[in-house]
Amino acid sequence: MTKFVVCIESINYANRGNWFIFDKAITFKGDGGKLRRQISELIK
Repeated sequence: MTKFVVCIESINYANRGNWFIFDKAITFKGDGGKLRRQISELIK
């Protein structure tokens, strides 16, 4: 699967460093941990 972007609230929010995109690895700060794990399961 190729890389993809998960939008949280807005591009401005993302540009403040609150998301990081990696190949098959998505990391969120704060409350996004559960969502990150769900996405990780989906893209395996």
